Amino acid sequence: MKKTSIIIMALMILISASGCSSDIAQKESTTSEAATIEAITTPVPERKAEVMGIIKNVIGNEVSVSLLLKNAESEENMEQEALLTDEEKATKQAEKRAANQAENADNTEKNPLENVELSGEIKDVVIPVGTKVVQSTGTGEFIDLNIGDIVKGTSVKIWLIEDEEGEVAVAEFVQLQIR
Repeated sequence: MKKTSIIIMALMILISASGCSSDIAQKESTTSEAATIEAITTPVPERKAEVMGIIKNVIGNEVSVSLLLKNAESEENMEQEALLTDEEKATKQAEKRAANQAENADNTEKNPLENVELSGEIKDVVIPVGTKVVQSTGTGEFIDLNIGDIVKGTSVKIWLIEDEEGEVAVAEFVQLQIR
């Protein structure tokens, strides 16, 4: 009689344990699906990137960026774009994308970084662990990357933490440009 009771208890424990583990597996798959959706819809900050240039050096989580030369014409264009409605911005982006694709078809062997003018100024930026790093595909979509994917010679845009005070700039969001 005792053996039968022990066997029945063991079966009940086994059945209840297997039921609980299937709930955990289901919760984990739901969590991973949510993470995948988040990665696809990662928004770029609304404001203009504070640091734009070419990565000159990478040491640990600190990068040195050779800043792009800022000219009056590009700043004027950015001010005008800020005044556009969402529909006008979307139309303008589509026009730029079509022009870039036509230009890229003609210049498939050219390095896109050849025509970049650098100011000669270097900006050091610390990228904390957990900072979102993405790569632009050129079609408005982004690929999630890790901090280890940041390499010398890559074109980059970095948004800095706004209220951070101190001598060292700290990144909030990093976007690498397609090469």
